[in-house]
Amino acid sequence: MKIAIASTFHPYRGGIAQFNDALAIALRTEGHMVNCFNWSRQYPAILFPGVAQTKSGTSTPPRSTSAPLDSISPNSWRKTAKIILCDEGVDVLILPFWHSALAPALRGVARSIKRLSPETKVIAIMHNATSHDGKASDKWLTRRFLKRVDNVVTLSTSVTQDVRKLAPDLSIKTLFHPLYDDLPNKPEKKMAREKLGIPVNAKNVVLFFGLIRPYKGLAVLLKAANLLSEDTHLIIAGECYGSWGKYEKIINVSKAKSRIHVFNRFIPDEQLG
Repeated sequence: MKIAIASTFHPYRGGIAQFNDALAIALRTEGHMVNCFNWSRQYPAILFPGVAQTKSGTSTPPRSTSAPLDSISPNSWRKTAKIILCDEGVDVLILPFWHSALAPALRGVARSIKRLSPETKVIAIMHNATSHDGKASDKWLTRRFLKRVDNVVTLSTSVTQDVRKLAPDLSIKTLFHPLYDDLPNKPEKKMAREKLGIPVNAKNVVLFFGLIRPYKGLAVLLKAANLLSEDTHLIIAGECYGSWGKYEKIINVSKAKSRIHVFNRFIPDEQLG
């Protein structure tokens, strides 16, 4: 089967790019012909709260990746559709969805694909039905996008329920978020703890990992650290989107301050295990 995926891939950072890279590899392993179409511009700078959208490192992009898609250029949406179809068309177009800010672009690609190749199936992989920030326009943008797809795949029952509210008649398949098997081997426990500054004999280690956003509840976790036992350490590992100051204030007055280990930066794949 000929499959196109229009979404975020290496060198963009974050879980969606990692998911898409793994998806492309898995589909090729199953014998499908897969082409990947990346963003030339994912988020305009004004909408991006982090330090950088792309990463450096040893990770390599999936084969046959081009970057014609610009989130704020309608011309690029139509161009991307034509590029996708230029080589004898595709059977399936996969559009991963996770943020309503990208809904117009993804909808534009889907719309152009259907105009040029009505027989191509358009499948949305819905990581979220609305963005975590909960803006008033989210549902409207997502609903318009869903009108342009044939089928939906979700990775949780809660997202399935959200999609059904927005598009009751769509065919939805609920799966689960797969585990990644391409990360480096985990280091020996003693060595890892020493490198992170954690006592080797600490009984418990709690990990908060990933990009730090307000909706993820880090402030709640830091306040709750006062309730942790003396032999429990807390690791905060990830780049903060927005001000770190409010979290630092909580840490500075915490009884568990000496047991809170902060790595406020993007953690590349090479350092995972």
